[in-house]
Amino acid sequence: MNNKENLLKKLQNMKEDCFSKEIIIPLLKKMGFYFADFNGGPWEHGVDIIAYKDNEFSDLEVTTCQSKKFRGAPSRNRAQFSEVITQLRMCQERKISCHDGIERIPDKVLFITPYVVSSRLVEEHFATYKLQKVKIIDGSVLLKLFQRYWPEAFDVFESSAGKATKTEAKELINSELNRALNINEEIDYQEYYSDLNFFVGNIDGRQVFSSNISIKKTSQSSYEEEDWLQLKSIHKTLKRQINIGILLDPIDLTERNYKNDMALFSSAENQEKIAELNALHDKISSDKTALSTLMKNLLIDINTISIRNFSKKANPIEANAKEFINTLALLLEIPLDQQGVLSISEAISQLQKNSPMNSHINNTIGLISNLANDLLGSFHDEREASKIVHPLPKFKAEIEVDLLCSMINHKIENAAEGLKKLNNRSLSAAETRSLLNEINSLLRAIDLLLRIDSQAFIKTELIRKSELNNTLDISAHSLFDSGCNITVYGEAGAGKSTTLHVYASKLLLNRTEEELFLFLPINRITSKINSLTNEERFFVFNTKSNFEKLLNGYLVYKGLSPNKENLDSIIDIATNKKKVVFIIDALDEAADHATWIVPALSELPSVISHAQVITSSRSTVQKVKEIEFLGITLLPFNENQLERFIFGYLKNDPNKENLWNDIKNNKLYEIAKNPLLATIICTLHKNGIQVPRNESEVYKRKIELLCGLYDNFKGIKRTKFDLTLLRESSRAIAYGMHKDAHREATIDEIKYHLDKEFSGKINSEKFDEIISDLHESCNILHYIPESKTYTFGHLRFQEYLASEMLSMKRYNEIVELASKSWWAGALYLYSFDNDLDDLFDRIYDRYGSFVNHRKILEVMITAQPTSKRPGLRQILDRNNRLDESEQLHDVIEGDYSYRDIYPRSW
Repeated sequence: MNNKENLLKKLQNMKEDCFSKEIIIPLLKKMGFYFADFNGGPWEHGVDIIAYKDNEFSDLEVTTCQSKKFRGAPSRNRAQFSEVITQLRMCQERKISCHDGIERIPDKVLFITPYVVSSRLVEEHFATYKLQKVKIIDGSVLLKLFQRYWPEAFDVFESSAGKATKTEAKELINSELNRALNINEEIDYQEYYSDLNFFVGNIDGRQVFSSNISIKKTSQSSYEEEDWLQLKSIHKTLKRQINIGILLDPIDLTERNYKNDMALFSSAENQEKIAELNALHDKISSDKTALSTLMKNLLIDINTISIRNFSKKANPIEANAKEFINTLALLLEIPLDQQGVLSISEAISQLQKNSPMNSHINNTIGLISNLANDLLGSFHDEREASKIVHPLPKFKAEIEVDLLCSMINHKIENAAEGLKKLNNRSLSAAETRSLLNEINSLLRAIDLLLRIDSQAFIKTELIRKSELNNTLDISAHSLFDSGCNITVYGEAGAGKSTTLHVYASKLLLNRTEEELFLFLPINRITSKINSLTNEERFFVFNTKSNFEKLLNGYLVYKGLSPNKENLDSIIDIATNKKKVVFIIDALDEAADHATWIVPALSELPSVISHAQVITSSRSTVQKVKEIEFLGITLLPFNENQLERFIFGYLKNDPNKENLWNDIKNNKLYEIAKNPLLATIICTLHKNGIQVPRNESEVYKRKIELLCGLYDNFKGIKRTKFDLTLLRESSRAIAYGMHKDAHREATIDEIKYHLDKEFSGKINSEKFDEIISDLHESCNILHYIPESKTYTFGHLRFQEYLASEMLSMKRYNEIVELASKSWWAGALYLYSFDNDLDDLFDRIYDRYGSFVNHRKILEVMITAQPTSKRPGLRQILDRNNRLDESEQLHDVIEGDYSYRDIYPRSW
């Protein structure tokens, strides 16, 4: 139902007097009637409303109105129509007392009804009764009058569902970011975008489109049930994704064969044979144990006899004892399978022939010989019995990898060619959608194959092929226009929310009556839900459907009741629209604690089949990857994009070119290429802060944002710990790593750095949670799977955090570190916010010169305020000459210092 239909329905449900007072009288006044008054009641004489205004000749024009909830043809409503005729006659003929005291016959009579009626038919009847002055204002005419004179009425009387499905422009402003960065003006981001990359599961699109895939079979052809279920699932998923599976034979044939084999196995006759075979197995096992025991006992007995008769020179036993012992020792090492027992039988037979032993020994040898022969017979019986027994079946299936590998590589090449056309803007929206769906399916298939345990079925590898290129120099909006379901990934500050906000603004500007888009900012929705009482929250989540929970939360965000009527109305409106787009911003901000959000998106297609979903998330949130949407990653700005952004952002700033030159000349591209940092730099520039001389301020702002300041403005809490503790932890880790001259650290090393800083203050059991916050929630620490270590990414980031730790009055450490080149970057950043006078004094007091510190001190001076640099350089230059002069060197060794000879000039 659109807003026009909704308004008519509201009017039709009103009482007639309310319809006259609350709707018609305000409408008449907006149409230019300076007097309009309700005249209803027992003495109305057919006149519900009296209104007048001055006509074009300044004469008073009187209009009377009869408002009725009249519908249908006169012939079907004879009694009501007869009453209407009577009242209209009185309206037309009765004089009206006007404000000037003069009674006048009405110039016009309006018959007003909120229903759409056949005006021609009614007018013909009116003519019959000589009601020539009467003009019919039915529902359709009312809508035109509202559109012309009172368009706000459509909003005033809008339904809850109408309000819910209406997006205001103010909702699409990224106000949280603006507040966090102190941006007061609205920036148009339409023209700015970074390159894109595809990202699905754990697969980086650049890696795939720069590689060939290799698949090798690592398993046999029969599988236990658990393995078969996994293999079948893999096959079906691959068939659905890329139309080719991993199994050579049809699944139903394999399972039918298995079922037949299971029937044979389960038959009574076969179970009887299995019982006989098992009894034979038990006998063989028992005989093996007995044989081993007899042989061990025989060895002990022979050893005992040998020792007892060792001194008897002519004893015949002694002569053969060594041979017996060696033979038995070797026989005990032989495995008791058929071949081994045969070897034992032959060896024992030979010992029997040569044995001069006593009767006990000979009897034992005979028992061993007999038992070995029995075992050989049992082995024969076992082998024959096994031939006629149907064993517990396995699923027999051949894996086909050559065709699968060839097909995937062919799809990779085709997709790469398609990406070239996409970059050239030569694809239509439909062609783009087809390509993106193909890429999504392809990447998901490859991700699945790479996750298969190489010991189970196959081993899959991506072999680098550098000539392929998949960088997308195209706006994400072009991909959104394709209609594909898309998740936008990116690091903190990559522009995910801004991308979605701007696209939503574009949809708002260009939408038609047949289109609907809903903007669902997850942080604002969850913030609203958190403000509810437990009783109110019950109505949000009192449903099994996760999608309905999401819509209920959205209704709360819009200030509406999360009841079934509103819920069904939203779904009904969306279902009947030709195009529907759900834009759901920042899934990662609630995926962990609002566990219904991610499943809600999976349910959405089953409720509104033609809806498109566009969402965003940081790539570290594993739950979001479970949604089978195409993932695109926002890459950092390249140099041309950064230049375009800065010149566009600062288009009214006469000094924008100076900022760009500063970024180029001072090699700040690595910092500024992140869209968030580029924005920070521009805002700093607008506030008169020269970025090259205040680089630490950029990092300070980024740390604040990553540690939760941005989230605070959003009203959400992504981290377990507060901003202060996370900043202190980042500093401690970075400082410890920098002291060790490391850019990467294992988790144990990180815990050591934390313990060194917080020992006795924070329970060490909390360190894992702190590291998790810094990695998963803040994106400050980055995990490197290959080395199982963490890094701060760019070394400059680590240097800045280490410099913050140095700012905590660690003067003695700085004096020592200022002679080490590894610390130059950190000390440079330290110098932006710290005075160097005391440091110069401390270095000189300890070493008597600056000879070992000069290079780093020169770098540090460049970060000092402009007014202080000449004086500090003068000290270094003059001290350098003192070091070179023998005479002045003697003076320095006396009771004087550089401060006495060359006092500061500031």
